[in-house]
Amino acid sequence: MIVARMHDSGGIENLRIEDIEEPEMVDEEILVKIRLAGLNPLDYNLIHGNVVYSVKPFPHIPGSEVIGEVISDGKVLKKGDRVMVYNRIFDGNCDLCLSGKENLCYNGGIWGVISNGGFTEKISIQEKNLIKIPEVISDELAVSTPIGALTAYHALKKANASAGKNILIYGGIWKH
Repeated sequence: MIVARMHDSGGIENLRIEDIEEPEMVDEEILVKIRLAGLNPLDYNLIHGNVVYSVKPFPHIPGSEVIGEVISDGKVLKKGDRVMVYNRIFDGNCDLCLSGKENLCYNGGIWGVISNGGFTEKISIQEKNLIKIPEVISDELAVSTPIGALTAYHALKKANASAGKNILIYGGIWKH
């Protein structure tokens, strides 16, 4: 299986294209064939060593925005379903998870940072971290949802934006 894997942080020169064994499913995981992977500032900064998170494992496969096709049945998802990865790892048991704030889980983190990510051909991932993509949503739109679209959504929510209300978007691009 072909992957893009980091052997150190600090630059693109540490990212290598390699052939490794396919992932094995454990616990309540299902197998997903990757269709598209996005490259976002989180991945860029991870590869260049500019993150405050503890990256694991090493060597590490980055990629926190991916969509794919289920290739092994789960409890709800079935072979052939198009899915996006909900890239928050959470235990579902801590106070924050139980209050509906699983994105702040004490024992969690970002999938693709504290676990291998999606710059690969296949992943094995817990079914609770997969969201079925409706037929009306394209792969290209779906792949930008976990980080890009949610960032925009939270900005609009914080700005108290609503239909007919003017807002200022200051600095709409990211450049390093």
